[in-house]
Amino acid sequence: MDKKKSFIFYYDWCDVFEPLSIEQRGELLTSVLDFVKNGVEPEISDLALTIAFNVIRNTINRDVEKYEKV
Repeated sequence: MDKKKSFIFYYDWCDVFEPLSIEQRGELLTSVLDFVKNGVEPEISDLALTIAFNVIRNTINRDVEKYEKV
């Protein structure tokens, strides 16, 4: 199967991004994009970012599973 060229970015994730600083938001977004595009699990030392990434990663993984079934 061809690699997907897009992913869903949920409005609910705004709640994950909101309490973060601009720098943290940038690091989180970069980590999410790298994960979606290249499958790379980020090495994050910030606990808040680790938790935020895990929430988003789990949703992305569920979406990929649903996509692959179709």
